Amino acid sequence: MVVDPQRDVDRLIALTGRLGVRISHVVETHVHNDYVSGGLELARLTGAAYVMSGADEVGFDRTAVANGDVLKVSAGLRLWVLATPGHTFHHLSYVLEGRDGVQGVFTGGSLLHGTTGRTDLLGGEHAEDLARAQHASARTLADALPADAQVWPTHGFGSFCTASPASGDDSTVGQEQQVNPVGTECDTSHVRGAVHVPLPELPRRLGEVPDGVVWVHRGSGYRAAAAASLLARAGRTVVVIDDSYGDAENAGVPLTTDN
Repeated sequence: MVVDPQRDVDRLIALTGRLGVRISHVVETHVHNDYVSGGLELARLTGAAYVMSGADEVGFDRTAVANGDVLKVSAGLRLWVLATPGHTFHHLSYVLEGRDGVQGVFTGGSLLHGTTGRTDLLGGEHAEDLARAQHASARTLADALPADAQVWPTHGFGSFCTASPASGDDSTVGQEQQVNPVGTECDTSHVRGAVHVPLPELPRRLGEVPDGVVWVHRGSGYRAAAAASLLARAGRTVVVIDDSYGDAENAGVPLTTDN
């Protein structure tokens, strides 16, 4: 099985020859915006099933799947399909389950290591709806999977499609709940007097932002920059904090756990 292959499929075919295995399924998590997929070519060359969302309109034959579908990969492995919209409208993740239970999840451009996939690549008019969907999809993954399930994203360090720089090459669902900005909330502590406004809600909640200079902080630099842009467009003076929240207390910033 190959997930989200790039267009240089020769190396994949060579690898299967060296290992003495065959490719039974070529799986796409989404229609890609940052590279040309080799999925269709690889499926044609190997005779593998080409698996992708049935909701995406395409001009070729494929094995159409949707949320809740299950694919048998081998006698001991199966994939079950989980709808995780956000990076795209019809984005899917694939949970790999073996004889001992869930091993991990192929998250494509949904939940990445320390960040998420961008939600603005389909146009600014869709960014707010997709950002909401991306947040909900992160919660779906956290609720559906064990904390020790491995997270295997397609996009990583240096990718055009990451909302902010991805980090590391190994992570689990539980770890992402602790460190990924999309999985953390303002319920442990926050700056005294701060206003917590999720980015997708900011355009219609600008009136709730206090008067004066606005200091913006977010774990994801991309989201902080987007919020600053919205505020500046509304005529506000904005300062973006480029530092870790963990340093705030030592810097003398007053924190509170009050809601």
